[in-house]
Amino acid sequence: SRITDALEKLPVESRIARFLEEDGSTRTEVYWSHVPGSLTLSKKQHKRTLPSGAPPPDQYLIEMVVNLNSEDYRRRVPTTLRYLASDLPRGAPAPVQMVEVTGSTTPYHLAMQWDEYLAEGTGDDVSRGAYLRTGVQRYDNLEPLNPDPFTLEMSDLKPVYIEEEGSVVRLQNADDPSASVPFPFTTLRPDMALGLEFEVYHLAFGEDERVHYTVEYEVVIDPERRGEKRTSAHTAYSGASTTAKEFIGVDLRELDEGPLRVIVRVIDDVNGRTVERSLDFNLER
Repeated sequence: SRITDALEKLPVESRIARFLEEDGSTRTEVYWSHVPGSLTLSKKQHKRTLPSGAPPPDQYLIEMVVNLNSEDYRRRVPTTLRYLASDLPRGAPAPVQMVEVTGSTTPYHLAMQWDEYLAEGTGDDVSRGAYLRTGVQRYDNLEPLNPDPFTLEMSDLKPVYIEEEGSVVRLQNADDPSASVPFPFTTLRPDMALGLEFEVYHLAFGEDERVHYTVEYEVVIDPERRGEKRTSAHTAYSGASTTAKEFIGVDLRELDEGPLRVIVRVIDDVNGRTVERSLDFNLER
């Protein structure tokens, strides 16, 4: 509501990714992080909330709530998270949190709010202290993924950190989804190793009782103006399941600064069907 205009803003960046569950419903993963350097008390807040001469706190309490609303904006059961956060220097790698919203089968909306408080107490007894900041974000008009087994479908792209070159193999073959750390931010650096994880659903079996598909990706520079394609690649795959989990590493080192769009396209080589997803970023040196 408009009351947030009068509150001090908590800078938060987030992304979402939709995945298809076995029962045909859509699971939405929300990845988010506070911007490093944004939790520290301002002089005004320090004077209002702490005794004179008291040192700044080491940790802050962030409470998050995700409201899943139906297509006509009726509110369903909210999902909540409490998180003890330490502020970090600007430019430092930020800790990333994730919340899952499950059971979507019709169009829906997500409304999210983060409230920052001073943390009082320790361990499991931490409670709200003085209120500091609030951040809000919305994702409207989300469509559930198509559960029709005869329609090629694809999850959203999940951007992840790659800490070192060897991690590419580890991420690609990991059975544990916690092996990768989501990247919720919009700004990239050329020296950053970026990966994209995604799932493909409803691949068709060929005459050899196997699936055959091709994954293409391209990077488009300044998509709203120039739309210049600078990087593209494609790889053919085969398998024994109609569902596949894939990973792509994106090389940013030779790209120009500015807005860019990463497009991933999956082609079912058995029946020729195609599906694609994309993500927008901004590259800064």
